[in-house]
Amino acid sequence: CIEPLITPIAIEIYLWNWNISHIVCGGESGYGSNIRPCYEEWVERLYNQARRNNIPFCFKQTGSYFIHKNGILETVARQNQFNRAREIGYQDFDIDSL
Repeated sequence: CIEPLITPIAIEIYLWNWNISHIVCGGESGYGSNIRPCYEEWVERLYNQARRNNIPFCFKQTGSYFIHKNGILETVARQNQFNRAREIGYQDFDIDSL
């Protein structure tokens, strides 16, 4: 589980020799100016790494501040973060299935 996703990361080097059954990631939730944003590009990068290694991936929640690939900042209320992540995509399975 990669939460909160607050920076781009590369995990592909670890995926081929670790026994990883799935990857879950999400943005940081909370209130105030100290909450760090989650960028769609970071989520997509993880998703693509998982796909290349046949590992199921789930983008669980956007976090409070989500920056889309077009640069638009979306502020997402806590109660909407799970649904908003589902709408955006990057899911091979539903988190509720775990």
